[in-house]
Amino acid sequence: MSDSSHDQNEPELHRAADPARERFGRSTAGRSASAHGEVRARGKSYTDRPQFGDTNKVARDSRKKTLSGWLLVALIAATLTVSGLIWEQESLPHWMHPWSAAPQQQQTLTLTGADIDYAATAAARAALARGEIPPILAHADAETRGKILSGEENLYTKRLVEETQRGIVVHARVSSGGVFLGEDILTAERPQGTTFPAGAGAPTHFHFTVEQAGPNGVVSCYINSVNGASVGTRPMAAGESADLEVITR
Repeated sequence: MSDSSHDQNEPELHRAADPARERFGRSTAGRSASAHGEVRARGKSYTDRPQFGDTNKVARDSRKKTLSGWLLVALIAATLTVSGLIWEQESLPHWMHPWSAAPQQQQTLTLTGADIDYAATAAARAALARGEIPPILAHADAETRGKILSGEENLYTKRLVEETQRGIVVHARVSSGGVFLGEDILTAERPQGTTFPAGAGAPTHFHFTVEQAGPNGVVSCYINSVNGASVGTRPMAAGESADLEVITR
């Protein structure tokens, strides 16, 4: 015999269970979707590394920029140096400028015994023997004066410009072995330079600088030997310089 009360309540139990299962299913699906969304969110929580292309090209560009910077610094330094030299030159009288517009190869003349200024040499030796320093050797060092006294060196006096070159002014600096011996101002009226010492082992150097070139616009300097040999500078305009040198046998 069947229980009628059981049969009557069974559909209600099934109906009650179905809504519960539906809520459980929705809850489970919601949690799954939430978890899946969280995973996706966590997957996007970082920033992709940017791509800069060829790293070698970047390095080369960096080196080029560094090299360009050093070249710019060097150019600025060179410009400042040259500007300082030009300012220093312009602050001096033009006959004292350390360089000339057209450099010339140095020329050397060999003097002989016939070129000696015997009168000047004898007077200087006499003064040195008395313990005096003659004016023509006032700038000479002790070694040069000793060689004059001993006869190892002699004194010479030479014409350095032509008397026909009117209106010229030329500065002639004389040195021997790096020792400054004196400076002459040469003109057509005073063509001879200061008496100077010279020896076989001590070349005497002449540095000419033109202050005024006269009406011709150029002037030449020279040194002659009695035996006919001669050396001369190129024609020089105002502000230009040239060099000559003499030695003895």
